[in-house]
Amino acid sequence: MPPAVPTASSWNHTESGNAEEIGNYMLDLGAGTGDFVSTDPSDRDAGWYRAAKGMDTFWNDPRFATYLAWSKKLAETVGRPTVMWQIPVGNWQQNNTDQHWQDNKVDYVFGNLDKVADAHVVGVFFGSGDTPQTTPETDGGYLFGRTQGYDKSGGAKLR
Repeated sequence: MPPAVPTASSWNHTESGNAEEIGNYMLDLGAGTGDFVSTDPSDRDAGWYRAAKGMDTFWNDPRFATYLAWSKKLAETVGRPTVMWQIPVGNWQQNNTDQHWQDNKVDYVFGNLDKVADAHVVGVFFGSGDTPQTTPETDGGYLFGRTQGYDKSGGAKLR
């Protein structure tokens, strides 16, 4: 039986975190025998976090860079690439109601795929972490359009 895919979370993307400590802990749990380590940048759309919790979880350049640096350090510590999963689907065209929350992580990922690849990320998986969140079915076709554009561009080389 193949090993389970370990997941590391660094939801506090405003700080660099402790990727090396988490990576070493994951190694102790056997993460070095897997094909990759999964990370989840958030479990809910940023617009939902703002409305429900008063938190600002939108990415900006420093937050995005911090997340990628954390992910890269984690990958290098474990000796395995990472995949980003459960990336919120919201976008700026949404109106911040159930299943229509704003977020900018789709734009940051697709707009910076070379940086994502440089961080040893080999896959990105979008989806909501809870029912009220934006989904590919409720985002007005935004994620699908960005995915098609990525496909037509030829993609990014793995690093």
